[in-house]
Amino acid sequence: MVASYTPMKKLIPILLLLFGYGVSGQNTNSRLTLPVSVEANTSTNSWDEIELPINGFSRVLKNNKFSFINNKAKAISPAIFDGARNFSNHIAAVSINEKWGFINENGVQVISCAFDMVFDFTSSNTIAYQNKKWLLINKSGATLEVIDADVCYGIKNGIILIEKNNRKAHLETDGRLVYDEPVSNTVNTQQRTNTSVVNNANTNCPENLNFEYGNFTNWRCYTGTVDSVGTSNVVTVNQVAGPVANRHRIVTRALPSTVDFFGLFPTNPPDGSNFAVKLGNTNIGAQAERIAYTIRVPQNDSNFSIKYDYAVVFQDPGHTVWSQPRFTARLFDSAANAYVDCASFEYISTS
Repeated sequence: MVASYTPMKKLIPILLLLFGYGVSGQNTNSRLTLPVSVEANTSTNSWDEIELPINGFSRVLKNNKFSFINNKAKAISPAIFDGARNFSNHIAAVSINEKWGFINENGVQVISCAFDMVFDFTSSNTIAYQNKKWLLINKSGATLEVIDADVCYGIKNGIILIEKNNRKAHLETDGRLVYDEPVSNTVNTQQRTNTSVVNNANTNCPENLNFEYGNFTNWRCYTGTVDSVGTSNVVTVNQVAGPVANRHRIVTRALPSTVDFFGLFPTNPPDGSNFAVKLGNTNIGAQAERIAYTIRVPQNDSNFSIKYDYAVVFQDPGHTVWSQPRFTARLFDSAANAYVDCASFEYISTS
């Protein structure tokens, strides 16, 4: 998004992310065997959150842990998972201590939580990441093939989508590697870092606006809560001394790129930057996070612009529109004491 502004105005961009998904915990291997079924109180009050049903099951949360209930409102497993994705092809991906595996519709763990990353089963096989290797696994968790790829993006229509040698590619059903197109966000990260420092020294480019220092220098961090007042969404935040663990995080560019556990997209900044910022977590409790940066537009610059990229991953608990998770980006003109309408927007979680 690019917007232009008149000179001599101080602009404050505010990024707000509510209920953003992330994963926390100790990075240890975990193996877990679950009971076949667990009777649970059918009252909706027994859960902190109940999502809309997908493929016959609803994700539920209790004390920031995930489980599922069936169409009879019965829990199929205890609420013990740090993360969970909806059922696909009769099994669901779940995580404990940042390791992923799968449970079936009876709550039985059919693949141990031993993988760093897994894709959903859209067929009899899927992709998993373990010990820096991309693997093709079956519904028993057995490795069928080690995939020669830098990054893997799952299986679509039976074809494995990958990135190799900085180019998008795919593996045909007969095993042939076919290159599709160059990767648009490939840059020399060391060169970018050096250029960024030089530019900051010789131009009016705001210092660390793009997080290239690898920290929150010049950024202000806020935490708070969100509530519904009538049919309005009201966010209340207070500035904190610095970033809060598990709520404001710097994400460092990695080669190969890591993949978001829930959105299943690469987390490297698409413009080739070395760092991005991540707001939010899997916790419930109507949490809100905000970051803000004050920009002084150069006096003689009549065509000052800002471009930013973002990605959001939301829970869709099926609340009213004014209660749904949302992401808001705003530019505030301190001289006019008003938000810049053309550069402010809000995205609300929908199905």
